[in-house]
Amino acid sequence: MQKTILLAILMFTSSIGSNAQTGNLVLIEQFTETGCGACAQNDSAFNALINANTDKVAVISYHCYYTLDPFYAYNKAGYDRYAFYQMKDGFPSAMVNGKKPNTNSAHLSYVKEPVINAAYNQPPQFKFNISCTSTGKGNIHSASINVIATALKANPSQNLRLFVVITENNINYEQRYHSKSTNSINEFNHIMRAMLPDTGNVIGEQTEGKINKVKVIFTNDDKEINFKEVRIIVFVQDYETREIIGTAVTNDHPFH
Repeated sequence: MQKTILLAILMFTSSIGSNAQTGNLVLIEQFTETGCGACAQNDSAFNALINANTDKVAVISYHCYYTLDPFYAYNKAGYDRYAFYQMKDGFPSAMVNGKKPNTNSAHLSYVKEPVINAAYNQPPQFKFNISCTSTGKGNIHSASINVIATALKANPSQNLRLFVVITENNINYEQRYHSKSTNSINEFNHIMRAMLPDTGNVIGEQTEGKINKVKVIFTNDDKEINFKEVRIIVFVQDYETREIIGTAVTNDHPFH
């Protein structure tokens, strides 16, 4: 069962451990499932591409549909995200900054280095500061996560929303679940564990220099998630056009 406690309010309280980034990172949203044979065929090439571009990309891996997939069973919001994009491309598929990597297809095989570079070289629209305060006691790993997103240019859209996503890396499937996955992939990264909240925090129209402040609270489910492998991804998306115009990711977990 998912054990996530969240609070989304437009407030900021100072804390230690700031992580400031200019938001021209490229967000790749991967849609997959452990029952997908084609996903296994594309897994190595995609991982090699991501590992070669770690300074340019952030990745969220959503697991959809397959009832025997423990990542889907834990959090079905990946299905909601797939529906949000109105995708019909099957698996594995991906969106790059909220757009298909190919004009006619979202298939994962179209995510290539030129696509990443083209998105990365766009002028950044936000600067992010992510700071975390550990709030748990004893064996409880919880944290207050504070985000400041400063607009670097004006944007008239009223549909901008800021999302805070919790991911988990370095999952050894056999060690954790004591069996092989259906498609025999064993190493999983960037698994979406929580989206705080699912529909994002509305920040609306931006003027240059506008400061947007969001606070969320996350409590880790230590029975299912290795707290040391938790990472935070923050992104701003136009909820109407689907375009993602700023992304940041933390290098460490928030439970210090």
